[in-house]
Amino acid sequence: MSGTELFPSTLWLPCLSSIRLSPVGLVLAILALIVTAVMLRYTCIGLNLRAIGGNPGPRISSGSSPEDTCFSP
Repeated sequence: MSGTELFPSTLWLPCLSSIRLSPVGLVLAILALIVTAVMLRYTCIGLNLRAIGGNPGPRISSGSSPEDTCFSP
């Protein structure tokens, strides 16, 4: 063993008997994808993330200052 103990089986997500796929996990993953897509498409956070780049010109024209967020070292 790697030293990590398994969760008790009562805490596991329910799985379909024929395959090891949890419908609850699948629904949660799809919901996370939808929420992320909506956030990136329709919020100011998404606009700022899309506008980040090496060239500050597009960032200034989109309405945010180049000093707001800097992800480069």
